[in-house]
Amino acid sequence: MICDIDNFKLINDTYGHVTGDAVLAELADILKANIRKSDTAYRYGGEEFAIIMPNTNCNEAEVVAMRIKKAVEKHYFKTNVTVTVSVGVAVTDYKVSAVDIVIKADKALYIAKKQKNTVVCLQM
Repeated sequence: MICDIDNFKLINDTYGHVTGDAVLAELADILKANIRKSDTAYRYGGEEFAIIMPNTNCNEAEVVAMRIKKAVEKHYFKTNVTVTVSVGVAVTDYKVSAVDIVIKADKALYIAKKQKNTVVCLQM
């Protein structure tokens, strides 16, 4: 799963990088609070987070992704900035390389980002 803050550049450009950094820290806390014990979240890029979800099918991953999306929507950010996220999920029953699954999750994220504040899951 790759989780990306919608319009993050606008947050940085409007409120400054200190506010952007605070939003990232709060999002990290939201992720930690809403993933399962078997999952691991990592900062993956500027405003992107990757979540590794072993032994998870598309339906289970979508439940976690939707829980994260809704938690972000409901969260009152201390910086008083409205934040939403788009989430791309890739799942597979086959042994594939980490690179292949990241490419597929990134493709799902790209689809989700077109709509904003949504979750897209692609099966490999």
